[in-house]
Amino acid sequence: MMNCSAAADCTVGCIRLSRERRRRSCWLYEALAAVNTRAGSVRVRVSLPGWRCPMKTFQNKRWMTGLLLAVLLAGSLLAGPAASAPHPEVDLNWPPMSELKAGAWLAADLNSGDVLLSHETDTLIFPASTTKIMTALLLLESGRMDESVIVSEYATTLDYDMAKTGFIAGETVMLHDVFYAMMLSSGNDAARIAAEAVAGTEAQFAELMNAKAAELGMASSHFMNASGLSDDNHKTTASDMFRLVQAAMEYEAFRDVVGTRLFSMPPTDLHPWDGWAMMQNSNQFMTYGETALSSPYYRSFTGIKTGTTRASGYCLVLSAESWDDREIILLLFGVSVDEPRAVLYQTASTLLNEAASVASLPLESAAQPTAAPTPEPETTTEPAPSTTAPDSTEPPATETDEMTENQPAPSAAERTMSGRLWQMVRQEPWRAVSVLLVIALILVIVLYRRAVQRNRKTRPY
Repeated sequence: MMNCSAAADCTVGCIRLSRERRRRSCWLYEALAAVNTRAGSVRVRVSLPGWRCPMKTFQNKRWMTGLLLAVLLAGSLLAGPAASAPHPEVDLNWPPMSELKAGAWLAADLNSGDVLLSHETDTLIFPASTTKIMTALLLLESGRMDESVIVSEYATTLDYDMAKTGFIAGETVMLHDVFYAMMLSSGNDAARIAAEAVAGTEAQFAELMNAKAAELGMASSHFMNASGLSDDNHKTTASDMFRLVQAAMEYEAFRDVVGTRLFSMPPTDLHPWDGWAMMQNSNQFMTYGETALSSPYYRSFTGIKTGTTRASGYCLVLSAESWDDREIILLLFGVSVDEPRAVLYQTASTLLNEAASVASLPLESAAQPTAAPTPEPETTTEPAPSTTAPDSTEPPATETDEMTENQPAPSAAERTMSGRLWQMVRQEPWRAVSVLLVIALILVIVLYRRAVQRNRKTRPY
């Protein structure tokens, strides 16, 4: 290699490069001079001592900075939603929390008792027909579900606008069927039949209800009747009702009944034909839970009870099962009856999804492919499901204006890195696209630099 300072000793000379050109050109970091001799053309590398191209230094720093930023960006994308937010954002078309109007609500984990959302949970409320949860619990504890009883005159003496099944005084009915009529179509006659079967009279049954409430720690509750008809002394709180739900859900028979969507009353001595009373669960989540009221956070909705009076407003006690097998209970009271009933379910949907965010429940996409749904318990002949939407036209609310209305958890494989990557691709494809773009950018930069280096080695001067 020849040095410019030794040009006088070179028999063929040296091409001297101007200072201005050295400043402008990145190719002058190592210059090449072509020297002709009799033996042919010889390429001589000429070093420029004490000088380094400023653009070269700048490019090296820029290259290292870009590479570092690309690696950091890729790492943050691969880290998943937990790295950027406590829970992934999901676009759900429900009212925002700030616009909800209700007397009280509470969302909690059934098994752990952890409260996820709460509003006025210790304020006294009228429970309306959610009272029938207590009636159902006492009927189950009596152990008389398989017995038959004769319907009394009192049980059938109800105002024309009160929800009723249609039992006839003197009719012999099974308490098992009475249970369905009470919990699905909210029959007040069925609640009275159950109360009389357990305690003899409804007044005596109310005493049992209050004793059970005290046993469960429902310190603010007082019951006056089995059905939830309005009474100034018939009151409870959302917190107390959650304790009641915890006790009732320990019974598999209770879960089976409140989780049934349709039921048809079997014949009796005074109703000799099948289908004399056909019922649909008044809880619209049981009808529209897989369509209009579906949520990506919940595998299924499993009960429990609605309630409506002018004094109480629309009420709902709902159980839902998440994709990681947690049972979430929502208690919602005091939605105005001047609003369409659909507002009750829209409010409930907002609260359910907010509770899912607080509890960091997984999305549906984190679960394995859908398994066949668990068949419902067999009943007698069922009518075709109603096609009426939840916000369909309804009569004004009265004292008991009730509408006669499994997927496995994520596997261990999905918790591995490959499973996590695949989950990210399905759940948030934009992240996957971003990762691919970063990788492509890095490859382009590497290939470009290699091409530049090859050009420098082969470029003639």
